[in-house]
Amino acid sequence: TFWVATADAEAFKITQGKVTRLKVPVYETPFFGSSPLSFLSIVQHANGFTSFESTKGIHIVENDRLVHVQQKYTQVPAQSRTISSLKSSQSSWWLGTDSGVFKIIPNGTLKQFAKANGFTNTSVTCMLEDTERNLWFGTNGNGLYQLSTEAISLYDQVEEIDLSNIESTAKTSDGSLI
Repeated sequence: TFWVATADAEAFKITQGKVTRLKVPVYETPFFGSSPLSFLSIVQHANGFTSFESTKGIHIVENDRLVHVQQKYTQVPAQSRTISSLKSSQSSWWLGTDSGVFKIIPNGTLKQFAKANGFTNTSVTCMLEDTERNLWFGTNGNGLYQLSTEAISLYDQVEEIDLSNIESTAKTSDGSLI
């Protein structure tokens, strides 16, 4: 299966030469009327589902239509904007939002990581899993977090470098973090 998102706010699934147009939601805004999605990326997850990241959050493909993640997982606060996502090697799906991070395990159970359990309530802008299966979360204003099996660690300054606002993370070809 091949997935396509266009600049005209359309999404398609192409399977064995057959093109299927996905039903894409249109959002109403108070000042501008209807507002189409502007797609940022498409992610094919290991367990077979596909998500489209857009300016209106993350949408999951279900029955040839895009469903906003907060319609499927109602525990994610409605006012939270989903900014980033990651599929971990343990098959959990992580959502970075304006309200911290949400972990969705394969059976659909959702757990929030926020200030109450040592994390942040600020925007999580990016996520990465390293070769040791530690998860790294970049935030807007609160540093870089590392989640290991043992603990949550915060890196907000390293060798006099301010790490409070993280926009993106990456790994090198040998798996080291950049």
